[in-house]
Amino acid sequence: MLTDGVVTLRCLVAADVAAVLAGEDDDQVRWLNEGHRSEPGRLAAFVEQNAREWAGGGPRRHLGITDAATGELAGTVEAHLALPDLPPGGVNVSYAVFPRWRGRGYAARAVRLLLAWLSEHTDAHTVVLRVDPRNTASLRVARDLGAVPRPGGVDGLLHHHVPVPRRSPAEPRGASGVSGAGGPA
Repeated sequence: MLTDGVVTLRCLVAADVAAVLAGEDDDQVRWLNEGHRSEPGRLAAFVEQNAREWAGGGPRRHLGITDAATGELAGTVEAHLALPDLPPGGVNVSYAVFPRWRGRGYAARAVRLLLAWLSEHTDAHTVVLRVDPRNTASLRVARDLGAVPRPGGVDGLLHHHVPVPRRSPAEPRGASGVSGAGGPA
């Protein structure tokens, strides 16, 4: 698990499927789900696949964002380490915060925790946030993270880059020592 005392990131488990479905709203469908509502069976399969990705060092790191005080699932965040249209060393990061948890800075906190994990466990140097120009909430998150807008890709989205903080040579690398491997315990 990764935490800053306000939010905690952890792998999703089968018991989270109902909370993810309940938290999905029209904004999430519009901005992240390509206009489709999640289906329980497909979402359950995705949660299982995600656990295999973590265990096997696959390219996706999808995590639940929980409220640290209550343990309630407040959203999700994902780092995709191997999208072909990213620059070398680039990682696509996406996030969704459920309606009742919005406006508390949870998305930016989750991305900061993910940045720290990426710094320790990968050789990535840039997080790319791809945001629809009409998605004002996600644009605000990019701004709060100090992301630098870059010319957009062919996808029609605004690309914002956030540098992955580098550990000093004296700092030990994560327990796995393998780029892209490891995960929250």
